[in-house]
Amino acid sequence: MSETAATKELPPHILRPELRPIRIMPLGDEQGKFLGLRLMDPYHGQGLDVQIPTQQHLQGVQTLLQAFRGQATVHEIAAQIKAPEVNPVSELALALEARGLLWGPTSDELESKMREQLRKAGAFPATVSRALGEDEAACRAKIESILEEADDPELDGALAGIVVTHLDYDRGRAVYATSYKALSAAVAKGQQFDRVVILSTPHLALGDGATVSDIGFDTQLGRCPADEKTITAIRGAGGERFFIDLLDLCPEHAVQCHIPWIQAILGNVPVLAAILPDPTSKLLADDGKRGTVAEFVAALQNALGSDLTRTLFIVSAELSHVGPQFGDPSAVNDARKKEINQVDRSLLKSFVDGDPAAFLQTVTGGGNPTHWDSLGSLWAGLTLLTSTKVELLDYYQSCEADGSRMVSAASLAFVK
Repeated sequence: MSETAATKELPPHILRPELRPIRIMPLGDEQGKFLGLRLMDPYHGQGLDVQIPTQQHLQGVQTLLQAFRGQATVHEIAAQIKAPEVNPVSELALALEARGLLWGPTSDELESKMREQLRKAGAFPATVSRALGEDEAACRAKIESILEEADDPELDGALAGIVVTHLDYDRGRAVYATSYKALSAAVAKGQQFDRVVILSTPHLALGDGATVSDIGFDTQLGRCPADEKTITAIRGAGGERFFIDLLDLCPEHAVQCHIPWIQAILGNVPVLAAILPDPTSKLLADDGKRGTVAEFVAALQNALGSDLTRTLFIVSAELSHVGPQFGDPSAVNDARKKEINQVDRSLLKSFVDGDPAAFLQTVTGGGNPTHWDSLGSLWAGLTLLTSTKVELLDYYQSCEADGSRMVSAASLAFVK
């Protein structure tokens, strides 16, 4: 395939295009007619609409995008997809670069601007919380209606933390109700909290270390400010290691889904939010630019001190992820649901026993075949609250009707 003058002048990052982790959504008109794909970068917010003449062309475009991995040149990609010429491939690469959807200088610049905008604003904008209602009254009413579905768990002691799902509010309704009813009941009995620590799970993170937000979170109920005192202590001990990937929290629903519940029950208290990868995974680069989960936990322990009486921990976690959408060969049926129930309850018993190292070994020692995805937040919660008793309040499975995916979750309480 001949090389055109235009492709000879392509810079290296476009000559070998590498697509960033983007969201790909169908693009349609007001009548629902398929028009193409909308490509969105969840970190810096830019997007590109790709018009596709017919559904028959869809697979070809998807195959082309999958080839943008930073390994093949545009000429090699054109040859792979049997394109008659290289120009359509290079033109798509140029269009993606112009919107910062490729790794390169444009995405770097857009990320830098986004960080500046977020820090100037002082908070992440409302996102997933809008599913509870577009205004404060609707949001509060929805939360109250969900809380009414759960009974007071009548915990034997003071509440130190909860484990709660980050499923969407409809599928995870029962677990949200049970976990936050425990918090609501504790407050009704006189407990007060000066801060909330959210330990959560990264789903789309670009970085591979523990990441902490040093800004707050907005919802329809106002703003939960960042816990500046704790953040200052963590930054003083570890520098920017835990804050370098702030943008990873932009698309992270597993943190933001909890903010309106905190506001409805506790008000706009200061929040320290962290997303924590699998603690058994090593950092890709041992250059000191990012911190591990264990290093974050140690830094947080030092920052908070030994008196955690007025600190609430929220462990945002889900358990098994099974079915064809998660790589399993067959759909989830009733027998598989029962099997997962047994596996989950065995692993939950290890968690309730309260030994962080033993729990981690129990899950990972067998290869984690049911894909528990929140090991970082669960391990950190156990490690930070070793002096508490863990109580299982509820267990739940959310399964698609066709068995294509099932996610399990549990509601637990840390009691002291």
